[in-house]
Amino acid sequence: MRGIANFIVKFVLSIVFVVLCAAATAAGNVIYVDDSAIGANDGTSWDDAYNYLQDALADANTASKTLEIRVAQGIYTPDQGDGFTRGDRMAVFQLINGVSVFGGFAGVGAIEPDARYIEAYKTILSGDLAGDDADVEDPDELSGHPTRAENSYTVVHGRGNDETTVLDGITIAAGEWSMRNSSGNPVINNCTFLNARCGIDNWDSSQRLTNCTFKGHYFQTIRQNGGSLILINCLFTGNTGGGIDCSAYSDLILRDCTFIANDVSWSGMINCSFGENLKMYNCLFRNNVSSSVVCVTTSVEREFIAENCVFTGNVGMSIDHYRGRMVVSNCLFTGNTGGFFSSGINSWNKYVTVHNCTFSGNSSAYDGNALNLLAGGKVSNCIFWANDRPAIDGREQEIFVRYCNVQGGWPGEGNIDVDPDFVDPGYWDQNGTPEDTDDDFWVDGDYHLQSQAGHWDRESQTWMQDNITSTCIDAGDPNSPIGTEPFPNGGRVNMGAYGACDKAGKSYFNKPVCEVILAGDINGDCVVDFEDLMIIIAHWMIQGDDFINKLPTVRVLEPMNGHRIAWPGPTTFLAEASDPDGQVDEVTFWIKHQQNDGFVSYGLDSDEGAGGWIREYTWKEDLPTGTWTVWAEATDNDGQIGVSPEITVTLYRP
Repeated sequence: MRGIANFIVKFVLSIVFVVLCAAATAAGNVIYVDDSAIGANDGTSWDDAYNYLQDALADANTASKTLEIRVAQGIYTPDQGDGFTRGDRMAVFQLINGVSVFGGFAGVGAIEPDARYIEAYKTILSGDLAGDDADVEDPDELSGHPTRAENSYTVVHGRGNDETTVLDGITIAAGEWSMRNSSGNPVINNCTFLNARCGIDNWDSSQRLTNCTFKGHYFQTIRQNGGSLILINCLFTGNTGGGIDCSAYSDLILRDCTFIANDVSWSGMINCSFGENLKMYNCLFRNNVSSSVVCVTTSVEREFIAENCVFTGNVGMSIDHYRGRMVVSNCLFTGNTGGFFSSGINSWNKYVTVHNCTFSGNSSAYDGNALNLLAGGKVSNCIFWANDRPAIDGREQEIFVRYCNVQGGWPGEGNIDVDPDFVDPGYWDQNGTPEDTDDDFWVDGDYHLQSQAGHWDRESQTWMQDNITSTCIDAGDPNSPIGTEPFPNGGRVNMGAYGACDKAGKSYFNKPVCEVILAGDINGDCVVDFEDLMIIIAHWMIQGDDFINKLPTVRVLEPMNGHRIAWPGPTTFLAEASDPDGQVDEVTFWIKHQQNDGFVSYGLDSDEGAGGWIREYTWKEDLPTGTWTVWAEATDNDGQIGVSPEITVTLYRP
């Protein structure tokens, strides 16, 4: 029945698309490409379609209006077309502003040639110029393989393309690089990148990719240098060598992406080296092999955010964090193994916040832990259970754990040590060979919390009642937001990865679940009483933005704006800094000089002394005289940075 429904939906969509196609065709904005067309081959219809995509691009390049190129199912190589030489490895499909290339059409010979179904009617842009690429099981075998000696260096190239450039429903395969972009931001939707050295190589490009698949890459899946990269609902599977690499000055945002069965053991599935910001929402990392699934080595003033992500069955550290502020919330870490320190989170930075996460069934090499906070951090509303070593490690005096369920116990307000009563915890299957641990594999589980009032069942997509209620329900920080927890929610957040979410276990009050919502019934026990009043009193005058960290403030006191400073000094830098909802941990002074060939800048760390944050600095002999800009940056206890107004000073030689 489901298959019939899907067919009807697809059929209806096809009809709608055909109607839209007819309107566009009437306007003369469509160029057709089909390698089977035998008509006039001028691109004016399916029967008269160009045989080669290069000819259609050349045609579109001479047009003065926005165009759409529709490409039928088939294989198209960049060395085919008028003016191109067969076997030319340098030939590329060059993207054009104002031109959208759509693949996945049935094309000539079909009852409805405008019918579009990307999976059934594959449009492949291939770098296999000789058509002889051998099939291999391991992508690593593609490197240096003799059948790839004549393959294209790059299949698709974008240079300075804007948002009017669209690539949709295309498979790009078999090049050294499937796609390279420089200084542009073309839109990429519903595309598949296959069997290449690198899927996408971006230089100073900002790109948004939606519903794309990356498979079989043996060096790098995506390489991002500058600009920003947004990935939405993308799949990465069967890649080796390297994953997504974001180097300096690159932002990366991932939403609803899946990383499964990739073997990038010498690198990270996501590797941000001194990049800008990394943010991940609702992403799944399953059965990957890597040194670190996510490796973040960003600059101190940037941040890494992971929300509602799942790390399960991975070999290697799930998150390895070196610098910058990190916030991990509502994430699940289960059945991960290996890693130098941690199979869950390993961090070298003290500005770490972990809340409403679950760590269970993890094991690590070298006496690692599920959570290793080498420089300290804040942990709240989390569950640590059934890990093979003590779950938390690091500088104990700098790790603040509150309202967590920690097997073996941990000092701190609200912490407990009880079985969390997961719905169906995962386990290690010994694969019939208990003496050989190398072939064991992880069987994933369900880490919702059992409740007599109801837990969310993933299979039936309904609420199911249990015989017991987890102690972790309504056991989180009383002052934490309860988010979207369903009613009844006890007026208090649950521990674990599903706390503060709409799939959190419901509160149980030792009586049938209340079906009536009363005004003033805060905890949902079907009566307005003293307990509801106590919840209101505890949260009196609290506002939503009270839970959002406020930036510290800072201003430079010395030198004053416009001052002249004798070179080489010494010079005293003085600043005052404060934090409205915490404390200032450090202040850094910055001085910058404008030269003809760019900027010379220096960061000066400082120490807190009498009268504020102070630094005495002696100018170096090689510094240029002239006008310098001075400002200060203050970092609070949550890793947030406030920046002072800039002042200018003149450096001169007496």
